[in-house]
Amino acid sequence: MRLPAPGGATRPSVRHTDRTRGINLDSLQASLKRSPLLGALWETFIFSELRKNQVFRKGKWELWFWRDQYGLEADFLIHKGGRFALLEAKFTESPSAKEAAPLEKVGSILGEKNVDELGIMARPKDSFPLTKKVKVISVRDLWLTPPD
Repeated sequence: MRLPAPGGATRPSVRHTDRTRGINLDSLQASLKRSPLLGALWETFIFSELRKNQVFRKGKWELWFWRDQYGLEADFLIHKGGRFALLEAKFTESPSAKEAAPLEKVGSILGEKNVDELGIMARPKDSFPLTKKVKVISVRDLWLTPPD
């Protein structure tokens, strides 16, 4: 038994709809850079990349957020054998030393002997030291680092 096409048509029609045709990618990118949500989107992206990296390496993931009652925070606190790595996510190609100061303060609160690494996850081509204690880490390093 053959059912009739919807709407009484004698033959069903297939329509292709290109929903992306109306999107101007240049204007989308420009509006994203002006968006107040850009920092949150970048932080979420970094979270997902760190999580994938941990699952790939260890089969599980442990990412924490640290914030005190005064608003001092670290976006990511990663526990590694009794010690910590503290990371901030910044959507920039060249973070400033001023952006490293809160991370250094969190590190000193936790105790320097308890902290292995302080880093700012950003968009530079290559990773580089920002201050004596803080390194700018290119997100590309997450993808290029071989598993342990």
